[in-house]
Amino acid sequence: MLKTLLLVKRMTIFIARFFLAASLCFFCLPMVFAAHVVASDQTSKIYVKKGRKQNYYHMEYVLTAKNLIMPGSKSELTLINEGGHFVVYIKKDEFPIIAPFCNENIELDMPWTKSTRISALKKISKKTALYQSLIDVLNGSKKEQKVIIELNPNVRVKRKKPLEIELTKCNVFFRTARDEYVDYIGRLK
Repeated sequence: MLKTLLLVKRMTIFIARFFLAASLCFFCLPMVFAAHVVASDQTSKIYVKKGRKQNYYHMEYVLTAKNLIMPGSKSELTLINEGGHFVVYIKKDEFPIIAPFCNENIELDMPWTKSTRISALKKISKKTALYQSLIDVLNGSKKEQKVIIELNPNVRVKRKKPLEIELTKCNVFFRTARDEYVDYIGRLK
């Protein structure tokens, strides 16, 4: 009974602190800061955007013929959804974020853009150009392609200082906002 009362007291204090912090953060402007994360024997720069409800983690990553895998055969490399959606894979051993629950490669997913939205053609064209650039990397006509990867929602913070994170699932996403691929780090423009 005493253990239960202590647990309830601790939970009450935790919840009170959480709501106090959340209410203070509600009035704060979102901030973006960079942190170095040690993962998979590499140091990668992870950008953390503080949000109202959660932090958003994104990173710059360079795709090369060594770490990039396209699904299917060469004949399927030209397939891309009309909404700009496509999927590629990153070799797990080459990805700088630890993914302990993944036995295979990391799926890198480009979200779909609804083609009836205003400026959808421009957004889809940007995604298609990136996809073609990735094909060029695999075919050897281009050495590398820098991409911005959003780690949410499948990321877990193991330690805050120094920041150490890991993937909870085997997929990440190209960074997008308002259905458009975002090819830079930091605050949205």
